[in-house]
Amino acid sequence: PNACTQVHIADFGLIAQVVPRLAGDCVACGVCEEVCEEGAVTLQDRWPLFDVQRCLNCGLCIRACPKKVLEPEAQGFKILVGGKLGRHPRLARELKALATEEEVLKTLSAVLSFYKTHCQRGERLGSIIERLGWETFLEALLKSGQDQAL
Repeated sequence: PNACTQVHIADFGLIAQVVPRLAGDCVACGVCEEVCEEGAVTLQDRWPLFDVQRCLNCGLCIRACPKKVLEPEAQGFKILVGGKLGRHPRLARELKALATEEEVLKTLSAVLSFYKTHCQRGERLGSIIERLGWETFLEALLKSGQDQAL
């Protein structure tokens, strides 16, 4: 993914995700295994196996498959919140994986509402979450009706 580090330093970031699955007869060419930088794809008995603990759901294996037998099983967005650079940098924290577009919009609305309610002058989202606590942040999102989105 291009500029994949930028979302980790944003107040609210999104990473497109696609979960791969085998949807045809694999010819065991090994291209999917070669392109996976995470080592999440291995060929065993002529079939690709996906290690869900290592897979970032980037979709490189799907795009690289010359026979087009890998396809998306699920697609969505990973939502990250609270990142920033500067004197006291902080990496964003994952809020939800494989969120739909509708869930992203609802979550963004809830996060903005939380920010407006709790922001002290010039404070970044991550600082608010740090000051009030992750659990308080999650509870506020749930109270705003985002329980289906999280």
